[in-house]
Amino acid sequence: MIDTKNKIILSAIYHYEKSGVKFKIEDIAKSLSISKKSIYEYFDSKQSIITHVIDYIFDDIKNQQQLIIKSTDNSLIKLRNLLTVYPKVMNIAGVSLKKLQEFYPAEHDHILDRLNSNWDPTFNTLDNAIIDGYITAIDHSHFRTLMVSLFDSILIQTCDQHELLSTYINIIFNGLLVR
Repeated sequence: MIDTKNKIILSAIYHYEKSGVKFKIEDIAKSLSISKKSIYEYFDSKQSIITHVIDYIFDDIKNQQQLIIKSTDNSLIKLRNLLTVYPKVMNIAGVSLKKLQEFYPAEHDHILDRLNSNWDPTFNTLDNAIIDGYITAIDHSHFRTLMVSLFDSILIQTCDQHELLSTYINIIFNGLLVR
């Protein structure tokens, strides 16, 4: 059973997908048949809700990554799968991060902080792919910079971001040269 706090977060995700940063606390309350006051028992502001939504999405990604790491796939497939994980809890395609940055800069920065954190499982998989002879050695900080820049550029697109991410990862893994 989902607790009230998570119901509020999931409703906020729905309303964010529908209305972007202009979603209203009233809409969340109405969709859950609770009062705004009830929402403020769990969150002190709209900004707090947005931060929790961001964490919820990144935690979803982290959970998917843990399943990938535990899989029996080889290190190259694991690495590719880790880099193409997309949130299941929210369709972020078309969600304007530019507006989020404009109206909620601290929450936008929180996204960047989350993008830059918790790279150890990916680095371990990267190192295994190097050891296994699948890919050439690359410095972890360069790899993270490349990937965060890639993710950041994808997040501002209004097209199918998951498809775009997969395309970019294919270019990174397969290169541009015809063989």
